[in-house]
Amino acid sequence: MQAYVGDNIYNDRELSSFTVSGDPGCDGYNVESVLVLEAIVRQKADFHLLLGDMVPTGRERWFQEFSQILDRSAQAPVFCLAGNHDLPDYEKHLGKKNYYIRYRNAILILLDNANRTFSDDTLAFLQTTLADFAVQSGCVFLAFHVPPPNPYSPNSMAPEQWERLRGILQPYQDRVQGILAGHVHSAFACEVDGFNVIVSGGGGARLDPVENTFLTDNRHHLLWARLHADKWSFTAEAILPGDGIDYQAEDHDLRLALAQSFAGECQASLRYGFFATRARLLGQPGLARLFLAAADSEKVHANNMLLALGEIADNQANLKESIRREETEWRHDYVRHLETAKGAVTSLGGATVFASALAAEKIHHSLFQEALEILEKGGEVPEKRYFTCSRCGFTHAGDKPPAVCPVCGTDDKRFVEAPVE
Repeated sequence: MQAYVGDNIYNDRELSSFTVSGDPGCDGYNVESVLVLEAIVRQKADFHLLLGDMVPTGRERWFQEFSQILDRSAQAPVFCLAGNHDLPDYEKHLGKKNYYIRYRNAILILLDNANRTFSDDTLAFLQTTLADFAVQSGCVFLAFHVPPPNPYSPNSMAPEQWERLRGILQPYQDRVQGILAGHVHSAFACEVDGFNVIVSGGGGARLDPVENTFLTDNRHHLLWARLHADKWSFTAEAILPGDGIDYQAEDHDLRLALAQSFAGECQASLRYGFFATRARLLGQPGLARLFLAAADSEKVHANNMLLALGEIADNQANLKESIRREETEWRHDYVRHLETAKGAVTSLGGATVFASALAAEKIHHSLFQEALEILEKGGEVPEKRYFTCSRCGFTHAGDKPPAVCPVCGTDDKRFVEAPVE
């Protein structure tokens, strides 16, 4: 439901809600950004507004990918404005850079400042539109890509550009409900010369280290503009990539392919890491670095596949899934595998592997269960120190590792502390 805008738009009804988000594609369309954009446009609203930088570079290939995402996922019309990454071919693919969307009770005026400036034609369009419709439309929203000077980010338009714009807006200040901008990959609201400025650029691109005044931490998000009792309000909704994916029955083969590929990429990542250790032992540091680079690549693939499956969820869901898997391993799988390994003729190495893994999985199960109980009571899981036996994988929680590993008998010098993220 993407709107190629060839002219101004008029709807003979009242506007009640719309979503606002910016910069879904200026980092390119990796799995995370695709999933965030899909989650945004699946929302049910009067329309979705994207505040620029829909693509990494304004070329046909990327606009086609952007359009495919919207064609599959959008539940309401999607309107766009030009960002600096969308140049030079924005108009060819998405239409007018300056236009308005008018309802009986509101008008949204979209302007081009992708190059950080407002052209004379753009400001003339704004002046004419305000003179013609501001009074009868009830309230006015203004949207453009690069925000005005503000206290949160210096990545903004020049003060003289804001002064040119403000001079036109000043007579209509009481009707302007919000000035909306993207470009900065965060979400914040502030007052600039008496105007309510709302910036939202967390639609999928890499987030900027800028304070998010809507959320407790800077996350991918969309903003909701909603009308209640003749008053407009803006609220933010955080988006977890992949959360809420509900595959249709027809996508069974896709889910199976993703699950199988995830398992393969996990194995490859670990295998290459182990090969790197062996290469170092055999005096080949160059080969070790090659294996480590490949291991990192496969880890990225695995993460993306699990995201696409929708199997990285919120903390409680992740703990519940981890508890289920750990319990299956130590109660059933490794018990059965251990019995098989004990009967081996060639080596008892397999039996040692399964015995140590079974012991470690029981500990993981217990630790995960304890953490889940804390979360379910509304608490916060305390930051403890964890040590892993580098010989058998046993996990110990405490201020220091045990003097002797209770599973394999190695001493405390073989324990490695888990890193703090």
